[in-house]
Amino acid sequence: MNPIPQLTLHLKQLRLSGILDSLEVRNRQAVEQKLAYTDFLALLIEEEIARREQRKLMRQRRAGINTQKTFESYDFTFNLGVN
Repeated sequence: MNPIPQLTLHLKQLRLSGILDSLEVRNRQAVEQKLAYTDFLALLIEEEIARREQRKLMRQRRAGINTQKTFESYDFTFNLGVN
């Protein structure tokens, strides 16, 4: 039995497209290197987290968000008409 079609549906439903994209490659790697199930799962999850962080940074750059700003550095005297 091939679980990939059912797994693909579940990954899409859970919005884990990063895992879906790298599943074949990581599965092959796990078989070749005889990785434990937990090591294989850790690889997939680490890759998903890295993808999400990368996408978050790209969205921030496109939005022009300055990540160096802090609440303490905000100039409250800028617009005194706002409560």
